[in-house]
Amino acid sequence: DKASPHHVATVIPRVRKVLAGCRFTYWPDVSASKVQEYIGDRKRDGLGAQTCNDYGQAIRQFCRWMVQDGRAPDSPVQHLKGGNVRTDRRHDRRALSDDELRRLLDTTRKSVTRFGMTGGDRATLYTLAVETGLRRNELRTLVWGACDLDGDSPSVTVKASFAKSGREDVQPLKPSTAQMLGRWRDERGPVDRLHSVFPSMPEKTAAMIRADLAEAGIEYRDESGRVADFHALRHTFVSALARGGVHPKIAQALARHSTITLTMDRYSHTVRGDLADGLNALPALDRTDPTEERQRATGTCDNRSKARATGSAKYVPNASHRKSNPLHPVALSGENGADVAQRGNATKQGTKCTPLHVYAPPCTDEKEQRATRLELVTFSLEG
Repeated sequence: DKASPHHVATVIPRVRKVLAGCRFTYWPDVSASKVQEYIGDRKRDGLGAQTCNDYGQAIRQFCRWMVQDGRAPDSPVQHLKGGNVRTDRRHDRRALSDDELRRLLDTTRKSVTRFGMTGGDRATLYTLAVETGLRRNELRTLVWGACDLDGDSPSVTVKASFAKSGREDVQPLKPSTAQMLGRWRDERGPVDRLHSVFPSMPEKTAAMIRADLAEAGIEYRDESGRVADFHALRHTFVSALARGGVHPKIAQALARHSTITLTMDRYSHTVRGDLADGLNALPALDRTDPTEERQRATGTCDNRSKARATGSAKYVPNASHRKSNPLHPVALSGENGADVAQRGNATKQGTKCTPLHVYAPPCTDEKEQRATRLELVTFSLEG
């Protein structure tokens, strides 16, 4: 059986609660609708969405085992699906910042004995957790015989019976981490290879790290309601890999996740500054003035720029256009920038002169259109 003892000890009580709550005595009594009704009642009583999903998954696993073991023909609850946990998060975790992590380790290293572990032991435990991503139960069951600290590629081995994945995993170590563990082992005197690395590690690690966070002046729960419990050290590990630019597939392998989605969605915590910095990778496209680009899109930019450069605004309409448009605007010749500004100010003061406009005559002939396109004219509508 690939299930770890911790997993078995967690799932069996849930199965028993569902069976007792639904009053299932015999296999024909098992009903998907009754299971759904029971879980719905528990949710209305205040149970979180994730916990409700855990109960549903437990009863599905039990029924699937019944089928696989030949005790039942099929599973009546296999089609049941869990609810959306994103709409009811009760225990979202956060990643510690680099400054928070350093403060936690420095303060804990100098702290008193707490929960049966000295300050130095707790600091070593936190360091190993945040630099390997090992889970609580994996750290609790880690023995010195599984630690290769003196080789060229230091590592620790997580046995399949204690790994969440149900397989044996070899987790690489940073050389500095291996040296830290080696010194800590030597300080403890001769140790047997079967001895636990953390023999006094408590069951309730969340309470332990919460006390150390408080001593270091770090909030357990941030402004968004996310908490920093012991498992948050694993979140910090994977988030640090993401911030360091590690390829997602490598991060997935180091985190020992079954899917890349779990690695990136659940464990890659980012802050607004990280998102803004990510935009710097986009190419620079603002080499021209945005206003000029809008004018270029309407065909007015080049000639306006030319008129400003030469100090003149000149337009000579073609004859056919003048005949077909008796109210054609009067052409200006020889006006400089000062005259243009003066006409604009005159309009604001209430005179009968309008400011300059850009006019493109509707020419059908391509040559005439190029010759007369987008010249600066003004309307003189007195009357």
